Amino acid sequence: MRQLLIFCLFILAVCACDADQSSAPVLASAADIEESEFSMSIMDVFSIRDNGTILTGQVASGSLVVGDVVCIPLKSGETAARTVEGIEMFRKFLDLAEKGQSVGVLVEIDEKLVEKGTLLHHNYELDEVSE
Repeated sequence: MRQLLIFCLFILAVCACDADQSSAPVLASAADIEESEFSMSIMDVFSIRDNGTILTGQVASGSLVVGDVVCIPLKSGETAARTVEGIEMFRKFLDLAEKGQSVGVLVEIDEKLVEKGTLLHHNYELDEVSE
């Protein structure tokens, strides 16, 4: 009986993982981003009063440094460029985020504009930050 319960929980967990992956909208795919460039799927978005907005997720490729400019896909279909003001991992502030780390990226943008499940990435063609 115990083994059957464990098996059912395993099947339920696998089905839940598949459902989460298929329902997330994707505006830019990982194939569009070079392996050496920074990219991170935005899993959650929330604001911190008087600080900015935190974009959380796991770094899929490349690395990110405080002060870098990132492209943020918006719900309107446009992309906003913002400067990274901070990086945090499990209540520890970092100067650098690398592939495989689960981090929160602090930027100044309205949380209601950001599309969850999209790909946060570098755009090296941008010379200045758009407002």
